[in-house]
Parts: sequence; C-alpha cells; structure tokens
Amino acid sequence: MVSRGFHNLTARYNGYYYSTESIKDGVFKIENNNKENYDKTLPVYVYPTHEKAKTTFPEFDKAIKKSTTCIQRHAIKDSKDNTIPASGKWIDNNWINIGISRFYKREFFSGIEAFEYVVSAYNHSKDKYDAMVWLIKSYNEVGAVSSAAPIISLLKNEKKLPARIKKELPALEADYYFRKGLLTEASSKLMEAANNRKLINGTPRKKRARYSFIIAQMLEEQKDYKRARRFYEYTIRLKPNYEMVFYSKIKLARLLDVKRMDSEKTKKGLLKMGREFKNADYYDVIFLYPWRN
Repeated sequence: MVSRGFHNLTARYNGYYYSTESIKDGVFKIENNNKENYDKTLPVYVYPTHEKAKTTFPEFDKAIKKSTTCIQRHAIKDSKDNTIPASGKWIDNNWINIGISRFYKREFFSGIEAFEYVVSAYNHSKDKYDAMVWLIKSYNEVGAVSSAAPIISLLKNEKKLPARIKKELPALEADYYFRKGLLTEASSKLMEAANNRKLINGTPRKKRARYSFIIAQMLEEQKDYKRARRFYEYTIRLKPNYEMVFYSKIKLARLLDVKRMDSEKTKKGLLKMGREFKNADYYDVIFLYPWRN
C-alpha cells in the first residue's frame, strides 16, 4: 500500500503536473499567436496549421516526455510485466496528455491511439470521458466525422457524465455539425453553449463571445440579418478582445438597414473609428468594407 501511494503521489506531482503545464504553455502560445480571418466563418476551436504547429513542438514534446517517463516509472505491473490499469491513479491522465500533445502537433493518428487506449483500458474511470472528447476532436479534424458521431451519441446518453464534459458537449456537437455543413444545427448548439452562464461549470465569457460571433456569421450566411445583428451586438456586450469587437461593429454596419433611424449614428461611429490611431491597421477595412445593398 505504501508503494502504491508513493507511485500515485509522484505520478501526479512529478509527471502529470509538469506535463499539463507544458500543454498549457503550448496552447497559450497557439491562441496568442492565432490570426483570425474574420471574412470567413471562424472555427469553433483554435487549432494550429501544419506550419504554425512547429513553433510549439518544444512545449508538446516536453509534455510527451514528462508523461511517458511518468508512465514508465509509476505504472504498476503484474508478474508478466503487463500494466494493471486500475492499480494506479494518474497513469490514464498521462496517456491523455500524450494524446493531446500529439493532437496539437497534428500527429492525429498517434493521438487517437492514446485516447482509444484510455477508453478501452480505463473504462471504469471517469477520465475516459475526457479521452472520448479528444477522440471526437481528432476525428473531426481529420475529416472522419462519421467516426465522431457514435461517440457524441454515447456521451449524450451517458447519465453519469461529469459536469466538465456536459459543458463541453454543445461546442463539440456544433463543431461536428459545422464540418458537415449543417449550419442551422451548428448555430443551435453554439447558442446552447453561449447561453451557459452558470457561475460554476458555465461557459467562460471569452468563449461565449467567440460562439456568439460565429452564430452571427452563420445567421448572416443564412440571410437571417435581423438575428445576426443581435448576436454581433451580444458579442460586443461580452467585451472580447479588441479585434473581435472591431469586426463585430464593422459587420453590424455592413448589415445596416438604411431605413433605420440610427443609420447616420452608425456611419458617424465608423468614421470616428477611422480617425483613431489604434485602428491604423484597419483603415482599409473601415473605408473599403463591402456594404450589403
């Protein structure tokens, strides 16, 4: 028992902790360096391109090394040198971290192997649901959405689903529908995610703003301009990063009904934005942005 307790403790604080911190560093770098194309519908999740993924290889390689070392040192084995999955905590978490790191390195099939191993070998652990979430993300990213569908269904029908997974599920479904070209279903699921304002296990405001902006883009594409304006306005109220606020205002102006009483007010607001030095890089967007007739 002392040996097992030692392995559990060191597996958590020596391996899993440092592996997780390296993943956080890599994801932060990806999101911080991400350049959105606001003229296209934004993706639900921020993932790196093949080229940009290379800039975060050191962070994710470090995470893989930490987790691999932890598994090798602290996984408890039987007399035949086979790992006993249920005998030690945090080993499955380290496998998930390896899968996540492979995912962000765009080594998707190696990541899928790690996630599938957790689902099969640790099927009595609640951590398997995290592995299933990343399996869905992986299948969506490689274009195998038909493989993601049954996993989504399993999670939706699971009565003991952890709160953290329930919170993630609407966005996962939205990404799935979006990749299938089903915009109505995708926007409906994003609305569910954006409206989750719970203090605990709610959708963070930054994500709600992103989802709201994407919903507005989808509604605009479907020519539902009235509702699209409402979601651009909601995005602004959520106070996301400056660039998203800027493009929300631009897109609101683009959707402007010239018969509305506030048309001149909106145009004056755009001209004011054009005079502000902080918008110098956006002058062409302000003055040359195409207006809907």
